[in-house]
Amino acid sequence: MTALAGVPFLIQAGKKLPVTAAEVVVELRSPPLDAFGERPRPRNNYVRFRVSPEVVIALGLLAKRPGEALRGEPSSSCSATTQATS
Repeated sequence: MTALAGVPFLIQAGKKLPVTAAEVVVELRSPPLDAFGERPRPRNNYVRFRVSPEVVIALGLLAKRPGEALRGEPSSSCSATTQATS
C-alpha cells in the first residue's frame, strides 16, 4: 500500500445525496506552470468513471478559449456512455 500513501480518498454516502450513482473521480495534480494565470484557479483536471446507474467515462480539463488571448475555460468531454447490465 505504499504506492497510495498520502493519497486522499473521499467517500460520500447517504440517503439525501442529490444523485444516486457509483463513481470514481481521479483528480490530477495541478500543473507546475499556471499557463493561463487565472485566479482563483478552476478545478484541477480530472477523469471520472461512473459505473451505476449507467456506465460513463468523462474527462474534465481546462482548455484554451478560441482566439488569440491566452485564456482558459473549463471543458468536459464524455467519452463513453452505455447502459449498465445487471
